[in-house]
Amino acid sequence: MKVNSRILLNVAAIIAAGFYAVATNAHSEPSTAPHTPSHEAVQACSSKKENDVCNYTGKNHEAVTGKCQKAHGGHLACEAAAPAKTDAAGTTPAH
Repeated sequence: MKVNSRILLNVAAIIAAGFYAVATNAHSEPSTAPHTPSHEAVQACSSKKENDVCNYTGKNHEAVTGKCQKAHGGHLACEAAAPAKTDAAGTTPAH
């Protein structure tokens, strides 16, 4: 069976364009679009006020602790606290 070289070139160009799109998208800025909090994050703040400490069990069964913050749509949801920064020895440096 004879393969047309023009078809092969077109297929190669499409594949190369796909790799380029994946490579350039991997380094793009993170989305700033609001995300919808999980049901558990909303439930954790159902009887709390903004900035109250909250906690719940995350989707991977991990303990999540944070503060109740206004989420997209105006309701409160538990926003996880940022993890503490540690040095190479695994200790939290003094400020």
